[in-house]
Amino acid sequence: MSQVNCAVPGCPNFGKYCRRLHDTDKAKLTIEEEKPYRIPKESATRKVEKKVYKKVSKELKSKEDDCQIKSPVCVNRPTYPHHIRGRIGKKFTDKKEMIRACNPCNGWVESHPVLAEKLGFKKSKHEVNYKREK
Repeated sequence: MSQVNCAVPGCPNFGKYCRRLHDTDKAKLTIEEEKPYRIPKESATRKVEKKVYKKVSKELKSKEDDCQIKSPVCVNRPTYPHHIRGRIGKKFTDKKEMIRACNPCNGWVESHPVLAEKLGFKKSKHEVNYKREK
């Protein structure tokens, strides 16, 4: 009896002596390479929220209105809404937490957080959740 090396990829004895009787057609079907799972760039929930956000942002910015922040770098043409408390969860589409802002003003608020907080253009996103009772 001659020993033959296993030629079935995926077998633990591949390239060595193997006592298993492989049915090559079945082995090929069970050992098919699976494609690696890819994490989606955005969730299904976020895709739905984006559709709502587009409608809300179009309502918020109109050609007749000016930028509400009026920073030193303002161009008076609102492009995207500025989120006062951030874009997390339901705050992403909440009109009460958005103001009209041009792109330079939006960047100015992010680069000058202390002054923007004093002027009311930026608020803590955790403030509501962690208020202590006195």
